[in-house]
Amino acid sequence: MSVPKFEALKVMRDLSQNFPSRARSLTRVAVKQEMRKEIEKNQKHLGETMGIQPGDGELFINGLHIDLDIHNPFSILDILRGEAKVLEGLHNLGIKGEHQGKLLRLPVNAVDDSYALDIRHPAIMWMNDIENDQMYRSWPASVQELLRATFPGVIRQIRRNFFNLVLFLDPLQEETVELVKLAELFYKHKIPLRIGFVFVVNTKDEIDGFSDAGVGFYRLLNYIVDEYDLSQAVMSIVSLYSKVDVGETLSAETISAYLKRKYPKTNQERILGADSDYDYKRKDGALFYRKSGLGSLPLALFNGVPLNPDEMDPEDLETIILQRIVDTTAGFQRAVFMGKLTEGSDVVDYLMEQANVVPRMNQLILGTDRKYLDLTGKPVADDWEDTNMFSYLDSKDKTAVIAKRMKYFTNRDADGMAAVTMWVAADFEKVSGRKLLLNALKHVKSSPGLRLGVIDNPSGKLSEDNTVLYRAVWASLLTQKNKAAAEFAQKLLKEESSQLLQQGTKIKDLGIE
Repeated sequence: MSVPKFEALKVMRDLSQNFPSRARSLTRVAVKQEMRKEIEKNQKHLGETMGIQPGDGELFINGLHIDLDIHNPFSILDILRGEAKVLEGLHNLGIKGEHQGKLLRLPVNAVDDSYALDIRHPAIMWMNDIENDQMYRSWPASVQELLRATFPGVIRQIRRNFFNLVLFLDPLQEETVELVKLAELFYKHKIPLRIGFVFVVNTKDEIDGFSDAGVGFYRLLNYIVDEYDLSQAVMSIVSLYSKVDVGETLSAETISAYLKRKYPKTNQERILGADSDYDYKRKDGALFYRKSGLGSLPLALFNGVPLNPDEMDPEDLETIILQRIVDTTAGFQRAVFMGKLTEGSDVVDYLMEQANVVPRMNQLILGTDRKYLDLTGKPVADDWEDTNMFSYLDSKDKTAVIAKRMKYFTNRDADGMAAVTMWVAADFEKVSGRKLLLNALKHVKSSPGLRLGVIDNPSGKLSEDNTVLYRAVWASLLTQKNKAAAEFAQKLLKEESSQLLQQGTKIKDLGIE
């Protein structure tokens, strides 16, 4: 730091590469008190914010943490090229100076494909509760136990619901029995894992357990839960499935025979019949599963995160779950260390309040295979009515031309900055296209700071007949104020208006003002 700036990096490299031979002379270099204070301040800040202790070495590029155990000079060069591309794009958009630095700090590449489903749903039947069940009473309950030193790979037994497994099962599938056995294995061996079930069965109103095995299974389960508890019910289910031959599925006759043998004094009609007393919440599981947007059964959620279909093999699932517990522990340790998870925190609420938790798994929205329009270009041609010229442009230039000429719907008449820009491209002569634009306009009406652009994408050759609606919408954008244009378009896109237009009615005769 004492040499001229243009020499500093060269001296630093020389000292790093030849440290043993320079060590004696370095001991005689006096360090200024200001520099000592600065180093101590930096150490304290890095330790508190990022957990970097004195003596540790970390590499950050524009705020991105680079794991040196994974990256090599070539992969770091790729990262530098990616950052340079982002900087160039921001520069082309006219963003420079301190504003560029602020945008660079945003997590532009943070596409998390580990979305979690909220598991605080009443349809989930929890087999155990680590925090309240008697069998875990001897375990310590303090979250600080996570920071206690243990051997690597050891699963800590703490009386908190840190780890939650939810199994979505169809009782009639062959895989169900092995997954239920695995859940019983975790329970018997006191693995610190809260286990819940969602059984998806027939949702018809008028049905009995003597004709539908799934319904009979669910009513039998409710009966055992009422008489004993869910853990006892799961063990009974394992016993029930042991009566099913390999390659076959559970039948109503097997359920009836098991109930007669295990509980001979019970009235089967009262349990399995059409007017069963144990039919409550039967539809809840199927409704929750349908609304969740999850894939095909069977499936599992670990702390709300769905496991991949290839991970659902019962032979591998035990190892996968135990490894997930070990891997997830580090995140909890960090949360405790940083003070985000305290003794008074509800662990499940803490998990479900994370940014990756969603109420529904909609792959159209959450899918990571995303396509982006490059908006960093500048129009090379202003006249987009010249279709021949436009067709020769590349995607970046086409986007630039459209962006320059685009007109927008907003929910206010005064022009201003819009935080969100939305483009709708559709064939507006089709019901689906009109419905899409109508829903988008409704969203604009209730969303300040949003603007909506419209692009016609007719399925046939362009003509006056198949562009009537779009030309009317475009004319309203050119001639009306923002609010009036949006209201006009909404009235025009209603199905009754579209039908009248197709019958030859003129727009001026529709009573739309």
